Amino acid sequence: MFGADKILNFTINGENFSFDTTVATLEDVVNEINARDIGVIAYYDNSNGRMSISTENTGSNYSIQITADEDNFLTGTDGSGNPTNLLKLNFELNTEYKGQDSVVLYGDDKVAFTSSDNTVSINGVDMTLLSTGTTTITVSTNTDEIYNKIETFVNKYNELIDKINKKLDEEYYRDYKPLTAEQKEALSDKEIELWEKRARSGLLKDDYILKNMLASMRESLYEPVYDDYENGTKSKIAYLFDIGITTKSYSEKGKLQIDETKLKQAIENDPEGVLNFFFKTPSDDVIKDDDKLTSDEIKEKDAESGLINRLFNDAIRGMEEVIKKAGLGEERDLLKSVKSNITIEFVTKYGSISRLQKDISSLSKRISDNQIKTNKYEDRLWKQFTALEKALAEMNSNSSYFMSMGGM
Repeated sequence: MFGADKILNFTINGENFSFDTTVATLEDVVNEINARDIGVIAYYDNSNGRMSISTENTGSNYSIQITADEDNFLTGTDGSGNPTNLLKLNFELNTEYKGQDSVVLYGDDKVAFTSSDNTVSINGVDMTLLSTGTTTITVSTNTDEIYNKIETFVNKYNELIDKINKKLDEEYYRDYKPLTAEQKEALSDKEIELWEKRARSGLLKDDYILKNMLASMRESLYEPVYDDYENGTKSKIAYLFDIGITTKSYSEKGKLQIDETKLKQAIENDPEGVLNFFFKTPSDDVIKDDDKLTSDEIKEKDAESGLINRLFNDAIRGMEEVIKKAGLGEERDLLKSVKSNITIEFVTKYGSISRLQKDISSLSKRISDNQIKTNKYEDRLWKQFTALEKALAEMNSNSSYFMSMGGM
């Protein structure tokens, strides 16, 4: 408790506070200030009896202003600027106390970088400012980290190529047709499993969509990366072999291999060039989806895309061809995670009907039509058969009659 018998009133950042000094303590004042959402934090150190007030956040966008303070509880200074308030806080009434941004002057040109706190990022380097002064920062390329990421990409690419090639070369068993319900009833679960495994084998053998996608991806590996395709300006690092990545033997069917020494040397000499080769994005006018571009713009888009973006585009085009043929299947969420509007585009263009579904519908209609024709043909045959039976019956009847007449 303050001890004095009076009401204490003050206003901070437009928020009014009032305390009965006979029951309130400094801790009560601090807690009440902190409970209000006014961008201010108060603190009281009971060990030395000192109180402090600061903005909740740092930087020039935050400030403290005391606009009313009865009995100089928080404000008041003497002629020399020394605080005369009860708490000896260095505040003056109706004066805005703003925070300051930290400032870093970078390089010989003293380019200024500001931050609302003591952290600043310059050219991808994050720094925490601890004091004022001049310092020299030496930045070296993390060659191993970049190399490991590229090696991971190459390994994943080789895995994908291997999986696709295995499907294209998988043996096809012509005698193993899908089982009917009646056939399944006559087999055990294990027999059904083994049969269906053979029946599914080779369904993608020599599939033209997968073969075309592989061909596009292989072409993308060896086409140069351009900074400006229209003007024929290639990137400083434009080819895979510039950084020591080449294809393995013909029997490996397009898999990649890395010359570790050459790749690491390329990373150390020009890390930005290496990253640009893999991750470069095309100019803004051709960054849209393929269906919104002309064929020439698609060529420009691919030419100005880094290798990873280029291969991603090839894979997306292959996926879209598969979807056109077979539909979305049960992987809608997976497809959306790869390309957010891929399912919407399919529904918009094809009404959720794939080419296989159209073929199935066409075959179903032909089966139905043929069944109708068969039923009509059967009906006609039965009518003819019935008429024949009737004629035979009449003929037998007449024959019997004539025979009986002759006997007479």
